[in-house]
Amino acid sequence: MRCRQDCALFDFSFVYRVRVSGRDAIHKIEHFQPRMVCDMSIGQIRYSVKNDSQGRVRSDLTLWRFSENVFEIMSGCEEDIIELRALEEEGFNLIDLSEKTAIFALQGPNTLSQLAGLMDTESLQKLAYFSFMQAEISGISCLVGRLRLQRGGWV
Repeated sequence: MRCRQDCALFDFSFVYRVRVSGRDAIHKIEHFQPRMVCDMSIGQIRYSVKNDSQGRVRSDLTLWRFSENVFEIMSGCEEDIIELRALEEEGFNLIDLSEKTAIFALQGPNTLSQLAGLMDTESLQKLAYFSFMQAEISGISCLVGRLRLQRGGWV
């Protein structure tokens, strides 16, 4: 109820986060999961899924494009990271950022008003749906993604 009417904080720090890069990054990512990434803009996020060997959905993924050949992939499933690591070779590098990352989601129609005392929210108001940016919250450098759209408010 709080999330729908005000603002709620969710801890997603269990999610694995890896940075993949290299000249073969697009090809390997598109082979790893079913969504195209070659048409993503820098600063864009895309949802995807990872299927198991029987074709059933194993996990949800978010794909974040940082530059032409640099992406981050977030998954709640360790098997995804193991499978990505198996693809690592010259032209496709992987850095596991999971242990260095805390992931929090602040959601609800009053999200911006709750953040207003901690940061300049003007740039967040302009952040497009399924996009991300670097921001400072209470003096801490953060990666902020806008993954949900809600009528009447910023989530």
